[in-house]
Amino acid sequence: MFKIELVKRSSAGARVMKIVWGEKTILTLQRAVTSTEMNYNSSLRSAKIPVPNYNETDFFEYRKFYDLIKLRGLYQGDSKLFATHKKELRPRALNNNGKIRIFRPIINFDAKLNIKDVMALIDLASHAGFEIITIPDSFYLPTEEYASLMLKAVEYSKEMAKLGFELVEIMPTINVMNRIGYFKEKLDFTKTAGFNFINIENGYYPTYYAHYSALRDFSRKANNICIYGSNTPRIHRADWRTAGVHLYAAFGQDIISQGIQAPFISKEGKESFHDDPKSKIKFFIPSQDALIKRSEYNQLYGEKMIYASAYCHGETLTSFINKYNNQMLAKIMKIVEFAESAKTLMQERDAILGGNYAELMEKKGTIGKLIKNLSQKVLV
Repeated sequence: MFKIELVKRSSAGARVMKIVWGEKTILTLQRAVTSTEMNYNSSLRSAKIPVPNYNETDFFEYRKFYDLIKLRGLYQGDSKLFATHKKELRPRALNNNGKIRIFRPIINFDAKLNIKDVMALIDLASHAGFEIITIPDSFYLPTEEYASLMLKAVEYSKEMAKLGFELVEIMPTINVMNRIGYFKEKLDFTKTAGFNFINIENGYYPTYYAHYSALRDFSRKANNICIYGSNTPRIHRADWRTAGVHLYAAFGQDIISQGIQAPFISKEGKESFHDDPKSKIKFFIPSQDALIKRSEYNQLYGEKMIYASAYCHGETLTSFINKYNNQMLAKIMKIVEFAESAKTLMQERDAILGGNYAELMEKKGTIGKLIKNLSQKVLV
């Protein structure tokens, strides 16, 4: 279904991969849009506000948490439960036809999957119309068991395809919470086993520095493996401003999705994005790959809105912020952030192709210093 090859790699770590998918050719770097981000659309429709089309990406990730006990009902003959889950997934796949659709089931990291769990998830992905499924990693899964599970997943997907179902590409997940020895072993296994894609479930890079150093080394040799980065922190924790999606590209991650923190739930059970989001929202700045506070944005740009988004057209900073209620503003800002970040990743991809990625990033301030230090293996 897919053919993967390296196009060009920057000395600073980021790279461009070519994905041939049927008659379509796709280049990375790209940011995947997630189902969580697309969930904002329903609120916009209710308020009669135009919804975005997410043309800035070729990838859609549907993320869903599964309780292991309920998951096992899917392969124990509970056709009603399976139909319920399929009914939830199928429209998401149909609504993103034309994109590479990735089904990312999430389980507790301390849970231990068996092959029947994986078979149930593959069945869901195939029936719903997803091209790729990520197979979750487990803290309790040594490399030998992990390898066996992933290979059985590939075998099962092929068997289902022979029966007339859609072939689902298997994308093994490797969580950075693994001990460093397991992490390296699992990386090596995916290369020798010939997987087209692997998923790195991200954490904060300073906490797992050894893992990301190993991933950079791996990416320099894995010229036919596309590295997907999921659950990426929105902000780099060491400085609380650098956009994680852009920093993690320097570790060789080719397609990156952002982890979304769930809204705070008040004692009354109602969602609350902030007591006063109009003072706490952050603005993505493409020239810095940074997320900054309103006060800093105001110092840099005054009342000017720097974004091309239709939501910002004809607005000043103050009029834009006052145009929406608190919850709607928080959602629209995330949509604007996605579009600007995705377009900026494309520009950074073009810089890799042009041979000036390191120079471009160096001009972006803090993130440039971080990336430069990464190449010297210095913990920042």
